[in-house]
Amino acid sequence: MQTQTSPAKEEQAAGAELQEDFVESKQQPLWHVAVLNVMTLFAYSIFWFFKTWTQLADEANTKADDNAESPLARLKGVSPMLRTIGGVIPIVQIWLSIDLFRSIASLSPTVNAWHRINPLAAGALLTAALYGLLSLYKLPGAFYLLYLLAAVPLTIAQGWLNQYWRSVEPKDLLVRHAFSVGELVALIAGAILLGLNVTHFAVQ
Repeated sequence: MQTQTSPAKEEQAAGAELQEDFVESKQQPLWHVAVLNVMTLFAYSIFWFFKTWTQLADEANTKADDNAESPLARLKGVSPMLRTIGGVIPIVQIWLSIDLFRSIASLSPTVNAWHRINPLAAGALLTAALYGLLSLYKLPGAFYLLYLLAAVPLTIAQGWLNQYWRSVEPKDLLVRHAFSVGELVALIAGAILLGLNVTHFAVQ
């Protein structure tokens, strides 16, 4: 005796299969990086570093590339968690930032791009800009919020990274533009903190 499957169950099974096959691009819109960093008072940068180290480490570990000259070869076996934790330790954070930005720059698919030709210099420049802008938190009054301009170097690095993902990913992968639930929660909490900071200086 043959059992009949209801249309609803067939639809549910098809939906589950489609969801299983769905793969999202690793690209992240640049405005995402800027908005999330500014609205969370730069707290998002910790997640950004962890996510980027994880993506690059996964890419290096899955690519069958034994060429010691390959930018990915030097990233095999790195621990994203340890590198993210090291990113909050003075001095160590500078070396790790240079290393990450240098790795991203060297992956550029545009062979003649300046950052691809000079990845170490590009990494050092982005790192200098990052920590230079972060030092603006020492400014008096509400001017200290100018330190949030440190989102710019991260946005530039994400732009370089997006170029790499576009060159290696299938063309039909979708780039997520909507914020995830976690990102929305972080945005709301950050907006409240940012509002409290601005209000504090406005009433003084």
